Amino acid sequence: MAQRVVQLVIDAVPNVVTGIGIADGRFTAGVAARQSAGQHAAAAGPVIIGPGPNDTRAFLDPLSVSTLADIADVSGDLIDLFRRLGVRRLGDLAALPAADVLARFGRAGVFAHRIACGGDDRAADAVAPPPELFVTQAFEDPVHLLDPLVFAAKQLAQQLHDLLVANGRVCTRLSVVAETEHGERSEHLWYRPNGLSVAAIVERVRWQFDGWIQQPGGLSGGIVLMRFTPDEVCSDDGSQLGFWGGRTEADEWAARAVARVAGLVGEQQVFVPAWRGGRQPGDAYAWVCIDTADVTEPTERLAVVEAPWPGHLPAPSPATVMAESVPAEVFDAAGHVVRVNGRGVLSAPPHTVSVRGRPAEIIAAWAGPWPIDERWWDSRQHRRMARFQFTTSSGEALLVVVEQQQWWITAVYS
Repeated sequence: MAQRVVQLVIDAVPNVVTGIGIADGRFTAGVAARQSAGQHAAAAGPVIIGPGPNDTRAFLDPLSVSTLADIADVSGDLIDLFRRLGVRRLGDLAALPAADVLARFGRAGVFAHRIACGGDDRAADAVAPPPELFVTQAFEDPVHLLDPLVFAAKQLAQQLHDLLVANGRVCTRLSVVAETEHGERSEHLWYRPNGLSVAAIVERVRWQFDGWIQQPGGLSGGIVLMRFTPDEVCSDDGSQLGFWGGRTEADEWAARAVARVAGLVGEQQVFVPAWRGGRQPGDAYAWVCIDTADVTEPTERLAVVEAPWPGHLPAPSPATVMAESVPAEVFDAAGHVVRVNGRGVLSAPPHTVSVRGRPAEIIAAWAGPWPIDERWWDSRQHRRMARFQFTTSSGEALLVVVEQQQWWITAVYS
């Protein structure tokens, strides 16, 4: 059959190179199809890789890591880095521990590692759910506030989740519809390739309703109807494929601990960190209530989203950010306080730093300044500062800020 398909394509479009690959995953099948296309037309046939991880690995291991760029769109810069480090074949990459790949290469590296191990680049294709699969909440009294809507959304999401679990399914694309007493309507499709958990649904409902309410003019009436309809579902195979390598046992323990605490004190009293972004280390993450956060998927909540933050510090980020900056004093070699003018020019190189009255420590190395001028248009929130990195003679690495000629310790590197 496969050879017949190839021949039909060749006859219809003789100038197109055609090949067929059959394997467990899209990436492996794509490589096999390319090998099939490279055969002589007269002998062209499908390249079939046997089922199971052993056959897949045996096929992929000898291949060059450049195959990742050709088939899976992995960055050429990452491929060059692999080669410089001696990782030249997919088998070399697959042999590395996933945790080490994550620590060294980040999300893109984990993605490449998963592909090299024979994993797929995304979950299996979703299918349309049965038309009768939906949940609805009608309100006798119109609801005007966001919090009651979010609470009702959580109950609906749990109902839908239970229906899907009973059928061994997970929702990957969900339609959320809301209507007001005056006929206004909000409808949005939410997609998540690994499936929408209850918390993920609630989080997206909050986004949708908050944006709707905050529109110019707001709503003319309260919401009287809310409906969740799965648009795509797929089999729940129990795996959580993610760029960061999926969930760990520690994640499971943490999720259970959070759920237990929430049961004792209430969900509104429990908060978890989530990525928000910002120029300062203390602005990058914020505390969010767990009723709108997916504690079962920390990688999504904590994943760094690339965004234009001019003036932000380069990686690595500090290990500890002070809740309140600690005052410090920085002196030059002559014992004078180091000052920084408006152009970011130092009065003298920093030589010692003293924190909270402790004996001054010699600054073994330093970098900076990195000046920043935030919200210059707002007199109440305007901030102008210069940031430095100090390494002291004791080996401590500090992030130091000078603002209005006052020095502060804002973070510590591990």
